Amino acid sequence: MSCESRASQLVGSTPTGAVRRLSLATRRCLQQIINEGVPTAVVVGVSGGPDSLALLVVATDLCRRWNIPVAGVYVDHHIRPESSNEARHVYDVVQSVGAHPAIVDADMEAYREGGPEARARSARRDALVRYATQWARESGTTAATILLGHTMDDQAETVMLRLARGSGAHSLSAMRRRDLMECGGVAITWLRPLLDQRRVDTHQVCRDLKLAWVDDPTNAVDGPWRASDGSALRRAAVRQWALPALERALGVDPIPALARSADMLGEDDAYLSAQAGDLFDACVRESEGARDGRSSEAEGVRGAERGQVDACEQSEDNDSARGKASRGRGRHWIVDCTKLADLAAPIRRRVLHRLLAQVSNSPGSVSSVHVRQLDGMALSGAHGTRIDVPGGHARVERFGPRRSMRRLIVERVE
Repeated sequence: MSCESRASQLVGSTPTGAVRRLSLATRRCLQQIINEGVPTAVVVGVSGGPDSLALLVVATDLCRRWNIPVAGVYVDHHIRPESSNEARHVYDVVQSVGAHPAIVDADMEAYREGGPEARARSARRDALVRYATQWARESGTTAATILLGHTMDDQAETVMLRLARGSGAHSLSAMRRRDLMECGGVAITWLRPLLDQRRVDTHQVCRDLKLAWVDDPTNAVDGPWRASDGSALRRAAVRQWALPALERALGVDPIPALARSADMLGEDDAYLSAQAGDLFDACVRESEGARDGRSSEAEGVRGAERGQVDACEQSEDNDSARGKASRGRGRHWIVDCTKLADLAAPIRRRVLHRLLAQVSNSPGSVSSVHVRQLDGMALSGAHGTRIDVPGGHARVERFGPRRSMRRLIVERVE
C-alpha cells in the first residue's frame, strides 16, 4: 500500500491549527492499538457530517503512512429520500482521500423498540460491526478498529440528556473513549478519538481542507424526525436550546465541565462495578441444575455493563439465540439478603443490576427503578413479598427460625 494519499497531501507533513489538534488526538488513540502488537484493520464511520469527515481525513493520513488498511463506511438507514445521494457523495469523498469506500444498509426492521434516534443508532452499530468483521477478514487480520467522530460537544449533550432522566454514575459517564467486543472471531475495538476535541474544530478542518459536508436535517429542532409527542428530538433541543441557555445563565461555556464530569464519573463507576463483580458470587448463586450457559452469559453481561452493544451476538444467528433462550427458561437465582445488606449501597445496587441483567437476558431493559425496587425488597421485604422484574419475578422467603434469615429468589419466566 502506498504511503502517499490524498489525505496525506491535505493534512501535510506539518499540520497546524485545528488539523494538527485532530490529527494528534487520532494519532494517540491509534498508537495505543498499534502498541498492543495485533495487526488491525480500521473502519471509519462516515455520516457525511463535518465531524466524521474531519476524522476520516486525519485517520486515513495516519493509516496510509503506517500501512494500516482503512475503510470509510456510510451507513444508509433508508429513512430520508436524500440518503442515497448523500451515500454517493460520501463514497466519492472516501475514495478521493485514499480510503476504501463502502456503503452498507442499516436493518431498521430489526430494531422496533425506542425512539427513532435509538433505533437508528442500534441499527447503525450493527451494520458497522458486520462490515468491520468483513473488512478485517479481507485484510488478513483478526482485529478491527471502528473510529467514531463524536466530539466533546456530543459528550456534553449526552450527559445533559441522561441528567434529565435521573441517571446514576454509569449512565452519566456517557460515551467511552474505548469499548471492546468480539464478533465472528474478530476482536473489535470502538474508538472515539475526538472526544476531547470541540465541534468547532471539526468544522474548521473541513473548511481549511475544502471538504464539502452533508447537513443532516435530523440534527435540527425543526427537522423531519420528531419525538413521540411531536416535539423536537431531544438531542437537537439540547444542542440548540438547552446548552446555549445554560451558557447564558452561567456566563461560561458548560461543555468542557460536563465532559469532565463524565470522565470522573466513568472512573468512579469502573471501580464500583469491579467491586460489585468481585462480590457478586458471594451474594448470589444460581440454583443447582440450572447452570448451563452461565459463564458465557455472564461475559455478555460484563460487556453490557461497560456500555457495549454486541450487535453480532444480537443478530448474527437468530436460531442460536432462540436456542439459548429456551435453555434458560425456568432458571432462578438465590440472593443472600444478609450478605447483600452488608454491602455499601452503590455496590449493592450494582450487584442487583448485574443479577437483573442475567435474569432478563436484556441489560438495556433494566432501569434504576427496577434495581431500587428489588433493593428495597431485599433489605426489608416481608416473607412472601413478590414483585415482577424484567424477564421474571422475585420473592422473599424465610429459610430458618429467625425473621432475619431471609433470602431473595429471582426466577426467569417466559
